[in-house]
Amino acid sequence: MVTEEEEVAVVTEAPPEGWVKVGVLCEDHLLQMYVGESHSVKSLIKYVNSILSKDDSGFEGECAATGLTSTWALADGGLVFCEDDSIFELDGWAEHQADPIFVALTRIGQLSHGLRKRQLKKLIIGTLMESL
Repeated sequence: MVTEEEEVAVVTEAPPEGWVKVGVLCEDHLLQMYVGESHSVKSLIKYVNSILSKDDSGFEGECAATGLTSTWALADGGLVFCEDDSIFELDGWAEHQADPIFVALTRIGQLSHGLRKRQLKKLIIGTLMESL
């Protein structure tokens, strides 16, 4: 347990070369992480589910994201990406890789409706590992 008098050191590591910072909006949570060329939509969904299903995530119940879209795909009609697609090869990636935000599809649904009204409960920073 840390008392008020103790300082907590936070160590952050730089991402591997070529990795890009992305955000994933899942219901009312925004996760930020880095992805590389080898990461697929499926690995990103798996990572989001694993992080938000932890007891200390603040997410209500178990996260069961089943698909992934993006803010730019929602603006163009709501394309859902195929699980086997590489993140770096998604439609619109080249135009939006400077600040990409993905949207996880979950039991709540209706993601395009009210997307701007959601308040973020928690910002979770993580690194998507090669093993996922």
